[in-house]
Amino acid sequence: MAASALVNSANTLFSATDNAAFYGTTAFTASLWFKLTADPTNYATTFGNQNGATTGWSMAASESAGANNLKPTATVSDGTDAPATTDTTAQTVNTWVFIAMTFDGSNIRYYRGTESVSPALITTVAQSGSMATGGSALGFGGSPLDTANIRSTRVSDFRIYNATVRTLGAIQNDYLSRLNGTETGLTDYWKFNDGSGNTAVNSTSARNATATAGSWVADEPAYVSLPAGGEIAYAYFM
Repeated sequence: MAASALVNSANTLFSATDNAAFYGTTAFTASLWFKLTADPTNYATTFGNQNGATTGWSMAASESAGANNLKPTATVSDGTDAPATTDTTAQTVNTWVFIAMTFDGSNIRYYRGTESVSPALITTVAQSGSMATGGSALGFGGSPLDTANIRSTRVSDFRIYNATVRTLGAIQNDYLSRLNGTETGLTDYWKFNDGSGNTAVNSTSARNATATAGSWVADEPAYVSLPAGGEIAYAYFM
């Protein structure tokens, strides 16, 4: 049975203890699926470990209030600043959206797709140097440093490649498929298809994500090519 996590307080936010594997010095890719179930009217962090402008990285379903509300964004800190790639188009509430980011030591690239539209490169912003480590715990659907501002968001299929800059073709090839966890370059992979309990299992390592009080409901992107016997789910943050 398909299932997903329902998060309705800080206690149900999923996070994973900060780890060196969650960073990529000058080669990095991260991606996820999200569905905002209410207009945040402000920023809506969905994945990352950014701590201010000096450490880590983050991806958000909405950058800020005003003109950038509902426009996803991605950012990487080099220890000094953290420029953001902002989507050119506001996304629609209650629609599954796929976002990915890459960092190569010179640029941050942001990609977006949907269940029916293959991902495309949307924006690029210059960021030179190395990704700064030592951020916060890794957050899924929100930031562990900002639990007062958890948005109503369903999330699924988080991936990190900490030494690989994936090409657009590679991203397009498997963005709508469940992986096995053994794919080349994939260093952390949380499917969020667990269905019960307080743990989202990491399919590549023991770096699981946990919540104090996770609960699970059904909904997911229209995945294809599931692993044998695989069920799909997402986490719901509200």
